[in-house]
Amino acid sequence: MPYFEYQKLNPVKFKRYYKFAFVRNPWDRLVSSYVFLMKGGMNEVDAKWAEKNLSHYPDFGSFVRGWVNEENINTWVHFRPQHYFICDEAGTIMMDFVGRMENMETDFAIVAKRLGCTRRLEKVNITRQDHYSRYYDGETREIVRRVYAKDIELFGYYFDDRAAQ
Repeated sequence: MPYFEYQKLNPVKFKRYYKFAFVRNPWDRLVSSYVFLMKGGMNEVDAKWAEKNLSHYPDFGSFVRGWVNEENINTWVHFRPQHYFICDEAGTIMMDFVGRMENMETDFAIVAKRLGCTRRLEKVNITRQDHYSRYYDGETREIVRRVYAKDIELFGYYFDDRAAQ
């Protein structure tokens, strides 16, 4: 859920509580969401959505070329830009801390320390092994850069193609 839903439900708690979120490189996140949904997603609703919207694309590249645009990405939670969930309309981050998926253990340790907890995260829902850059060509890379430009700018992401070489 986006931050404003929590803020609306209880503005006092929203202001007082420690708020954190984790973001992910948009190119990596898109590959992960696509693979996750093609495998059935989280539930039957995801599976039905994927069957209706993704199944006719033979591969990731054709999905990016044929479906990924500013209108479509806002139709399903797994593709919505990350800033939608944690930033106000001016682009101000409404969280006290924003960690990165790429630094999950280190950044979660910061959150755990702030909350006074000693929990460690388990790795779950791992859908692929290949580096995300192997899924892209120049055209699909540029489509994602354009469509997710605000996330890329706000969170300082770039396309890391070292693994594709």
